[in-house]
Amino acid sequence: MIGFAIQQALEQMPDSGPINVDDPRIVLPPKDEVYSTIEGTIQHFKIVMEGIKIPAGEAYGYTEGGNGELGFYLVSDGSGTPYRVRIRPPCFAITQALGGLITGVMIPDVVPTFGSLNMIGGECDH
Repeated sequence: MIGFAIQQALEQMPDSGPINVDDPRIVLPPKDEVYSTIEGTIQHFKIVMEGIKIPAGEAYGYTEGGNGELGFYLVSDGSGTPYRVRIRPPCFAITQALGGLITGVMIPDVVPTFGSLNMIGGECDH
């Protein structure tokens, strides 16, 4: 079942035509304008290089990843680039159990234990 907010948004969406906001400070211009007019080139450059200015504050967003929750924490100071960004990979929570699982075992047992947790090694470096 679709949530009420999603259902309401679908009902208000036009049947055809563009669905982007008509605000040149947020939406990139069409590629033909970028390649053929100086205004389109400047607009594209400003959005890409300066970023979209969002209100100051904090936000945490998450989605379901292959091994669990993938989270993004952002802090904005009102400029076009975030003041702080932290990513919480799904394997971060799994690594907390690793110490208890390998304490007191032999060194060769660490590799299969690590592999049985279905962890992604690149996520464990921080």
